[in-house]
Amino acid sequence: MNKVRAYFIGDILKSTHDVFEHARAIMLLRFCLMYAFIFTLPFITDLIMGYKKLAVVHGFSLALLMIVPWIIKAQKNLDRSINLFFSVCTIISAIIFMMLNPMVIEPIGACWSMLFLVLSALMQRGKVRLLFCCFLLWLPIIGVLVNIQLKGALTVEWMLQEGAETPPIFLMFIPIILCVYAVWTHTTTVQQAKVTITLQKKIIDEKNKDILDSIHYAKRIQNSLLPTDKYIERILDQSAKERNNASICRFLINIGMAMATIIFSGS
Repeated sequence: MNKVRAYFIGDILKSTHDVFEHARAIMLLRFCLMYAFIFTLPFITDLIMGYKKLAVVHGFSLALLMIVPWIIKAQKNLDRSINLFFSVCTIISAIIFMMLNPMVIEPIGACWSMLFLVLSALMQRGKVRLLFCCFLLWLPIIGVLVNIQLKGALTVEWMLQEGAETPPIFLMFIPIILCVYAVWTHTTTVQQAKVTITLQKKIIDEKNKDILDSIHYAKRIQNSLLPTDKYIERILDQSAKERNNASICRFLINIGMAMATIIFSGS
């Protein structure tokens, strides 16, 4: 798994030191690979049951989900990759809603929509998260409700898959389990990110302590080599007194020389 992570999102992980960005990138890769695996099950089931139209949709969805990791690697931009993933999920969800039973909100479809809402709230950011959580991810359900009000006017007959109107109810446990796994994975990754931040803070504090200890040690060595303040003050006082005495002597000598000049010049 580490090799797969390094291959697909290694550049994204290297581009930032934000541990929470690392957690989002890892979650995105996990869910892309997981959905690619999970969509093989309905694709095989459709082939066995003879649901050709659904098999085409599930096969196309499977191909898209398998391509997403390579798109993430090529884009090297986490936010765009996450938005692409949810755009693909929204389109797939809307198509499958219209193919199964566009006149009824199936519990399975509602569970998948709730799963995408939870994932969007956990992984997306800013205005894009509001757009998906409050509008785009609701479009499949809104379309069914509008179709019910219009008495099937939005139904596309050639898209309907006969015999698949009432899928087994136990299939709703798949999105429920995935939702629980998503929350658990998010909580785990965030907890790991917090642990990483705590360790990094501890390392930084230790390095700061070492630097401060080195500074204090150098300061003690400097203070031991340099004279004390009292010694400097005493030397300055002595030099000041010596300068005063020298000034007095020069003054007296000048006076004496002036008087000698006056006396000798008078005689």
